[in-house]
Amino acid sequence: MNAHLFVLPADQGQGLQSRLQQMLVGLIFNGHLLPGAELPGARAMAKQLTISRNTVVLVYERLQDEGLLIAKPRRGYFVNPALEQTPVATGLSHAPRVDDPSGGIDWRRRLRLFPSEQHNRNKPRAWRDCRYRFIYGQLSCDLFPAEQWRSCMRAASSGPMSREWFADLVDEDDPMLLAQLRQQLLPKRGIRCGDAEILMTLGTQHSLYLLSQLLAGPGVRVGMECPGYRDAVNQFALTGAEIVPVPVDGDGVQLGQDSASCDLLYVTPSHQSPTTAILSQARRQRLLSGPAGPLIIEDDYEADMGGQALPIPALKSADPDGRVIYIGSFSKTLSSGLRLGFMVARPELIREARALRRLMLRHPPANNQRALALFLAQGYHDSFVTRLARIYAERRELLLNAIARHLPDCDAVSSMGATAIWLKCPAGLQAEGLQGIALEHGVFIETGAPSFFVDPDEEAERYLRLGFGDIEAAQIEAGIELLAMLIRQQLRWASEWPY
Repeated sequence: MNAHLFVLPADQGQGLQSRLQQMLVGLIFNGHLLPGAELPGARAMAKQLTISRNTVVLVYERLQDEGLLIAKPRRGYFVNPALEQTPVATGLSHAPRVDDPSGGIDWRRRLRLFPSEQHNRNKPRAWRDCRYRFIYGQLSCDLFPAEQWRSCMRAASSGPMSREWFADLVDEDDPMLLAQLRQQLLPKRGIRCGDAEILMTLGTQHSLYLLSQLLAGPGVRVGMECPGYRDAVNQFALTGAEIVPVPVDGDGVQLGQDSASCDLLYVTPSHQSPTTAILSQARRQRLLSGPAGPLIIEDDYEADMGGQALPIPALKSADPDGRVIYIGSFSKTLSSGLRLGFMVARPELIREARALRRLMLRHPPANNQRALALFLAQGYHDSFVTRLARIYAERRELLLNAIARHLPDCDAVSSMGATAIWLKCPAGLQAEGLQGIALEHGVFIETGAPSFFVDPDEEAERYLRLGFGDIEAAQIEAGIELLAMLIRQQLRWASEWPY
């Protein structure tokens, strides 16, 4: 047997037993260890992987209990021959030939949609390896309240409580979580509602998808902030709706003839994405005046980052006609990987969104809903957000000061409570080219174009977004100093070779 097959996966916080089990299961399911194949003895495996023999024995026994291995007295462990009759062994034999990866199907003709061809935010995986990660929407792992979250997960998994979520909820949501949202979270944004007006989702993306399917389509005009949230643009564009770019300034989205003629208007009033501008009170009043205007989708994605309260409540709180559809998530506080969000709207819309969600996935994982409910009920969320807001305020101030020192020719904008800075660089900057060069030097930045502009022009190429959720305060100064050097270098090249 090839010894090179036995390599432990990278350590991602797992124990040795988990990593060894992952390696062996992967080899079996990938066809490298065929049914009936003999595994190395526990002593030989332990020596090759530099781990203890007991670790190997425990994993072998566990896989035997799970039916993947069998033990033969005085001979050792073997891959269970019974697997030969399962897809584990036979699946690979039916795979398409390497020289015909399409399997002979003209997928271009069969597919009705091509979402992979849309412009999306450029977030190469290499950002994880950068020393200076000015990435937006990512929380430093060391900030996550792991102990409190584990406590809530354990409580949710206890005997009496686990019975409440273990059964299929079909299209319902956890009643404890709905109660916590109604009684604790939403009132801070000035929103009062009943259970029939709330739907749990798998984050903001899921909410937007449901709304795009229910409300948009050919002939529907959808107003989108420009610059704005590209994923929202893409969601509604897939339906065939007409996307209407609505300009943004320092007071948020500009209301005019374009926005008034829309059927739907997507806005981020608390912190405009990506400029962080807060929608002015005058524009809020104008947006909500009268029932004849467009339906408004309010994405309150950074509502908690202002500390105890934001100076201006949510649009939904002053919505007398039910035109505002409020969506939020826990991605910016707890974790973008948690994938739990919510939608608040009139019961008529929530009823249809719930029915559509059932066709997609029935409901978000009920165990995570209950753990989150406990996290809110125990006060962990409030205390964590307060601490996080304080940390982000410090990082924001350090970042603005560093930009003022090292990039004096750039205009930096960041409202209080925002978790990123919108940076306008001197004319001649080519942001996408800069991003690639910066990655090579261990600096990650997000580009303004094409990430946030519907129809990017030369002016859009000058913008960058610098997040500070996943960079330590001590690294900010050095990261901006290095970025400033790379920007000056690119601008010098542009002046020397203008064509």
